[in-house]
Amino acid sequence: MIKYFVFVQKNKPPREKKRSGLTILPIGVAKTFFQGKTNTGEMLRVTGFTYVFQILGVIPVVGGLVGAILSIIGNIIGVREAAEFDTTKAILTSIIAGVIAFIIVAIIVGGLTAVLIGAAAITGGGS
Repeated sequence: MIKYFVFVQKNKPPREKKRSGLTILPIGVAKTFFQGKTNTGEMLRVTGFTYVFQILGVIPVVGGLVGAILSIIGNIIGVREAAEFDTTKAILTSIIAGVIAFIIVAIIVGGLTAVLIGAAAITGGGS
């Protein structure tokens, strides 16, 4: 019985796992605007590997800036290779995904700030 179960599981067609979060934005941009040939796993690996440069933030003064620049460069190169298109499209993909992520985060943070300010005004917590 166990062998049959394993046999059935092995022959299942592979399916793409659904992911959530802002790391899937480059996938949508690459596939929608530039017809990139990528999948979720490839793009998440790329964004995961580029976060390693953030460790440079422990270096005082310039570490964070150098880490951010290297992360951006690594992300562009990774997107180019994962989506199999040229560097210009990879740069545009990263910029568009970054702008969309910024807008989403700004809306969420703005909404939460408005709620907290409203709650403080109602309860009189500010004075």
